Amino acid sequence: MEGREEDVRVGANKFSERQAIGTAAQSQDRDYQEPPPAPLFEPAELSSWSFYRAGIAEFMATFLFLYISILTVMGVVKSNTKCSTVGIQGIAWAFGGMIFILVYCTAGISGGHINPAVTFGLLLARKLSLTRALFYMVMQCLGAICGAGVVKGFKKGLYENNGGGANVVAPGYTKGDGLGAEIVGTFILVYTVFSATDAKRSARDSHVPVLAPLPIGFAVFLVHLATIPITGTGINPARSLGAAIIYDKSHAWNDHWIFWVGPFIGAALAAMLGDMSMDASALLKHAAKAELRESEKILFGPQVFSTLDSLLLDIHAMLQPRPIDYEKRRLLIEEFNMMAVDRFGNNGGFPIVEAFGSFVMDLFTTSSDLDLSVNFSNSMNNFPRNEKISVLGKLSKVLYGHQRKGHVTGVLPIMGARVPVLKVVDCRTGVECDISVENKDAQTRNPPILPPLCALLKDGTDMLSIERRVAGFKNFGIRNRESVAELFVSLLSKLSSVKHLWEHGLCASTCEGSWICKKTWESGVGNVTVEDFLDQSENFARSVGEAGMQKIYECIRGSLSDLSRFAMRQIDSPKLKELLFKSVDDLNAPKKERVPKVVVQHKRRYPFQDAGTSVKPMASKRPRHLEPTRAPDHARYQTPNAWPNPLAALQSQASSYGIHRAGLIFGPPQPAFTPFHHPVASLGAAYGSPPLQQHPFASQQPVLPGPPYIRHSQRNQQRSRLPVSWPCGSSK
Repeated sequence: MEGREEDVRVGANKFSERQAIGTAAQSQDRDYQEPPPAPLFEPAELSSWSFYRAGIAEFMATFLFLYISILTVMGVVKSNTKCSTVGIQGIAWAFGGMIFILVYCTAGISGGHINPAVTFGLLLARKLSLTRALFYMVMQCLGAICGAGVVKGFKKGLYENNGGGANVVAPGYTKGDGLGAEIVGTFILVYTVFSATDAKRSARDSHVPVLAPLPIGFAVFLVHLATIPITGTGINPARSLGAAIIYDKSHAWNDHWIFWVGPFIGAALAAMLGDMSMDASALLKHAAKAELRESEKILFGPQVFSTLDSLLLDIHAMLQPRPIDYEKRRLLIEEFNMMAVDRFGNNGGFPIVEAFGSFVMDLFTTSSDLDLSVNFSNSMNNFPRNEKISVLGKLSKVLYGHQRKGHVTGVLPIMGARVPVLKVVDCRTGVECDISVENKDAQTRNPPILPPLCALLKDGTDMLSIERRVAGFKNFGIRNRESVAELFVSLLSKLSSVKHLWEHGLCASTCEGSWICKKTWESGVGNVTVEDFLDQSENFARSVGEAGMQKIYECIRGSLSDLSRFAMRQIDSPKLKELLFKSVDDLNAPKKERVPKVVVQHKRRYPFQDAGTSVKPMASKRPRHLEPTRAPDHARYQTPNAWPNPLAALQSQASSYGIHRAGLIFGPPQPAFTPFHHPVASLGAAYGSPPLQQHPFASQQPVLPGPPYIRHSQRNQQRSRLPVSWPCGSSK
């Protein structure tokens, strides 16, 4: 058959090798597009010159591979001393080096398989058709037979006396040992092939296609080092078959089945794992297609979006935090700072407890938790994980003591998560705190529309690296042109469009990950990874079970159904608000104070006393937190303008001491905060105390009158004078 250049070019484009080793997905367009699965049979391939050209390339590559490798093996075997030859290391280098060279040379023609096990794995992954796979295997076996035959033709006696390079299970090992070695060795090789030739990685990194033969060659080298003493290292059925046929001795066929069954099992396992561990980029493309199909079903008129937009803005206003929510969190930060200093000492101003995440970005709601980080330096260097766990363990002991006194609840150290965290809830404010260690940059953009500084300095501090990073954030935080209503509807459509992924326990993620779930907050493992759609972080901590995912999906579909009914004028705006946000109205209702459970223990009765005795038993001492010290009225009645900006620096200990005396933080239940419009709020002077200094909301801090600042070194001597609210230091 005469092959023309045009036929080669057209055939290569039409009947590609699906997964060319070393040159996978090489194209001018770097944007990755998922190739369609190869058909099982492709009769049209038989009329293409590229099909036969690829088979010839596989024949020649396997021929050269057997020729070099068997010559190396014979040279080592016939040597009388180990020092006169390259030894096992040399054999491994010969096999690995030849694979590196041959893959590099034939990848653009046939894909550079050179191994029926690799071809079988790619067939299972639907990277090539059954027709091409069978043709490759036949040509590989023929090339191996010819390569071994040429070596035998050089000197038949030397070839037969030194084993001919045939694979056999070595004495001292069982057939099971040999089979296991072949399975594991082939798995390593084929999985490396899948990883090195991943078209998605090639689309992102231009160096991947060039370097792909290198890890494949190293995989062959390392597997040979490990398994030559066991089986002589098969992991290639064509190589084992060619040597056995040319050697033609009975013992070469005794265990020959191992060198076919083992590699094929290993290749199948690698194909399964390679398919499951598809990275997030491909999964996101599947989700994007599903989202597009789903969004086409949602058609709302402009009047619907206008009404929905005003409704969502009203809901947003209701969810905005109140000034008291800022102050509660600021006082919690101060309290944890004093606790950290008491527990770990003060070394140059450290440790310091700082907030990060939604509170710092002013994106939190009244029910949001408070993310805190215990920092021991300003350095961005990695803090050892075991030291993080040690710090959280010491803090948890302190908080357990306060939990026994009813000051806090829900103390839960979670050390097995991706980021070790300590959870605790303050009984007085109801604010849940998540405490981590050296978590400086986590989930924080300050200001929110700008990337964190460390992201700009990630590649280095030189101007070229910074400019390159800045260019990557060119459109970072750009204002959306869509209205709030359009964004809301598009978010619902995005969530509902991945139903077929959720049903399989999968969820698209914006960061580099896998379909396999990650660790949850608990010690178990969930089956759905949930990520923030707008966050490029690597937080895989939270997971939702399949049952929970179905409930979430039902709620999303129900919301879309309500929007459709609203668009068709079947329900009005108030009814839509009730259906979508029926629990939001409860946010403005007065919240019931969280009163810690008080357990009053009585001293043991005397033996002669019983329940019917008129003599009362000796009552135990009344718990301290039932008799709190009443604070001055000015510490409880504050005006809206006095509340601080969450981004401003923390106020001094002296300025907040009056509030600590009031028992508002980490203390026993107190009377509720007086509303801002209450008449008493402006009558501080009438109660014998000067009124609060008024400042703009986002500028200076309020100066609250109170007793002089008590240094930490004096705290133990004046412990009895402190209020009943839980002390800043360790509980005894």
